[in-house]
Amino acid sequence: MRYTGIARVLLVPALVGAVLAAPLGLELFGRMTGGAEDPRSGSATAARWSEEWYDAHDVVVLYRHPSVKVRDPRYRKAVHDSLRRLPAEHVSGLATYWTTGSASMASGDGHATYALVTLRDGDEQEHYAAVADRLRDVENLYAGVGGPVPLLAERNAQAAADLARAAAVAAPVLLALLVLVSGSLVAAAVPVLAGLAAVAGTIGLLRLFTEVAEVSITTLYAAAVLAFGLAAGYSVFVVRAVTDALDDEAPGERVTGAFGGEASRERALGGAGGVVALSGTALAVALLGLLLFPGASLSVLGPVAAAVALLATGVALVVPAALLGVVGPGVAGLRVVLGLRWRPRPFLPHLVATVVVLAALTVPYVQVELGGAGRRALPAGAESRRVAEIVGRGFPGNPLEAVDVHVLVERSFAGKPRRPGPLGQGHTPISAVTRVAASDVRSFADRLERLPHVTGVTVAGLSQEHGAVRLSVHHALDPMSGAAGELVASIRSVDPGPKVREVVAGGAAAARTDLLDAYTRALPWAVPLVCTLYWAILAAA
Repeated sequence: MRYTGIARVLLVPALVGAVLAAPLGLELFGRMTGGAEDPRSGSATAARWSEEWYDAHDVVVLYRHPSVKVRDPRYRKAVHDSLRRLPAEHVSGLATYWTTGSASMASGDGHATYALVTLRDGDEQEHYAAVADRLRDVENLYAGVGGPVPLLAERNAQAAADLARAAAVAAPVLLALLVLVSGSLVAAAVPVLAGLAAVAGTIGLLRLFTEVAEVSITTLYAAAVLAFGLAAGYSVFVVRAVTDALDDEAPGERVTGAFGGEASRERALGGAGGVVALSGTALAVALLGLLLFPGASLSVLGPVAAAVALLATGVALVVPAALLGVVGPGVAGLRVVLGLRWRPRPFLPHLVATVVVLAALTVPYVQVELGGAGRRALPAGAESRRVAEIVGRGFPGNPLEAVDVHVLVERSFAGKPRRPGPLGQGHTPISAVTRVAASDVRSFADRLERLPHVTGVTVAGLSQEHGAVRLSVHHALDPMSGAAGELVASIRSVDPGPKVREVVAGGAAAARTDLLDAYTRALPWAVPLVCTLYWAILAAA
């Protein structure tokens, strides 16, 4: 069977599968995670302990009244009445200014406060969706919702909107450029269709990956761009090979297929397809080098990117060939402008021009600060971002951006150890150990308070089961800034004292610092490996 015939046969089941998998792919936007952390780092350990030992909050509800202050009993009644209406099957814990007595939960002007809501274990997004409207239903008060779970929900919704907007912008621009190059609307439309088909397939593929691994929003963006770029780029190469073959045919051969005209197009398709298959396979193998990076985003992006590269390669091999097999010589039809006919040019000027253009395109990235996106990935008007910024500006100590410090305290037996009984006659209960208290870490907290940029240190929790004290180190820095990273390093370098087993620092600033350190360690190994794998595949071919 000819190449175009095989492609047409494969196109039909591919289209049917895409239609049937569309509902499955749409589920992806409710299953993505943040993913920008090194799971082996201290900050990831701190986040896990906060969740497991202290029931860390999932939602922050900000309340504000223009004239009434939080000390007014009516304020308390409105907030607590709203929180009492939350279904117990979705909410496991609540904390407010009045239940905790924490002065830091009242704004500087006294007109705003916030509540911390802990959701039940399980699907946090599902629990949040069930109570989201009720959280905002507060009598006579403004209520805004933020925190980790709402922020992720907004980022998921934003990701879907971003993909639709990117497709709406990229497709017409690419189509216009390809029309300029090829001069044919039909030839220009084929790569655009292939790129959009690859993006649709990528969304379904990522949905399948969520069954075995966490897929972050960063992974979605990178995979979608990779799929569209590869499928469209490879399709341009395939279409160009066919149109060049058509340009070399006599006019009569295009109509009748005489003198080997159709055979020449099949050879052109076969040659271009072989190059595309080799390049896509080599790229997929090379992308597995991303497995060396420890961050959840990039470690998953390695196999995802490799799978997407193979998917885009398959789309570029099937879709253009099938469409070209249908339209035949009509691929050169609907000419709009005179296509640009490329001719051989001297190599060195092209190389110099390419290097200059690429260097110019990298200039904007000189000032880029790497790290987790967090709320800054959302538009300025997004509710989660607005809540976080209001709390950061209006409340003492920027409570939601504090460095999370877990101090594991040395403990001793509360009484004289019991003597074991005779062998085989049961067991002796383990003696009780001393309880941990805030006083166990007071000297360490005092040393932390003397660090630059620290505005205060408060006790955020005690875990008797694990012998730990949780401290919140407050500061006024942007957690994504280099100064915040230096503060985390200073906290980790402070001598905790003789009665402390371990100190683990977490929070947004620590997560960014750990992630950059992990990337710095992995980069010298990953780049040579990726290059070696890529060239090894090409050399073997």
